[in-house]
Amino acid sequence: MTKLYKYAINLLIILLLAISIFFFINFNKGIELTDESYLLLISLYPNDVVGRVNNSGVIGNFLLHLVNFDLYYFRILGALLLFISALALLNPLFKFQNKLLFIKNSEKNYLIIILILGSLNYYHNWVITPSYDLYNLIGILFFINGIIRLTLSSKKKLKIIFPISLIIFGGIITFICKPTTTFFLILIFIIWLLYFFNFKKISFILLFSSFIGFVVFLTYILFFYKNIEFFINDLIVGIELKTIL
Repeated sequence: MTKLYKYAINLLIILLLAISIFFFINFNKGIELTDESYLLLISLYPNDVVGRVNNSGVIGNFLLHLVNFDLYYFRILGALLLFISALALLNPLFKFQNKLLFIKNSEKNYLIIILILGSLNYYHNWVITPSYDLYNLIGILFFINGIIRLTLSSKKKLKIIFPISLIIFGGIITFICKPTTTFFLILIFIIWLLYFFNFKKISFILLFSSFIGFVVFLTYILFFYKNIEFFINDLIVGIELKTIL
């Protein structure tokens, strides 16, 4: 009976993967009911946008270059990034629930099903063109991956470099798309550190992550806005435009 149950779970995973592939194949069909024209415009001309509270066009522009500006492959690439970001959580989540949550009898297959279903659920309204919501979600997944790996890391300081890199990468993606999400993630990060680490390690992690985060943030500003003053002025214009509209 147990073997039959496991076969059923494995069959369900295969079925979900088949559905996912079917979705990918049909990304050139159906009607996109969202603001696709806006998403494509800011992705094609990210530097011409005024008031960039949402600067996700720079991410879309990079992805469009990767697929040679093919809309079909642009959609597939967005879906692949979402699925990869979600499934990358598999091992960290499994170790976390075993070592820290003491859930010993769980199966990886259950997590696979949850992660695939969660990814598929993003497309329940057939929002197939990559948008700031998709990038923001991917950024959050990277952040979660990072804080879980950070909690599982050993006492060696070098072991925290990769988890913190994931946290900062996820943070900068969310900042580019939705700065409010980033501020919320920073709050979660601090609460997480206070719960899982002692004061000495919290101090080191905060100093190290703050330094790296500041360097990444400054690089982003200088690359896309030339200077901080221009960034702040552009941000103010964006907030005013959102208020008026």
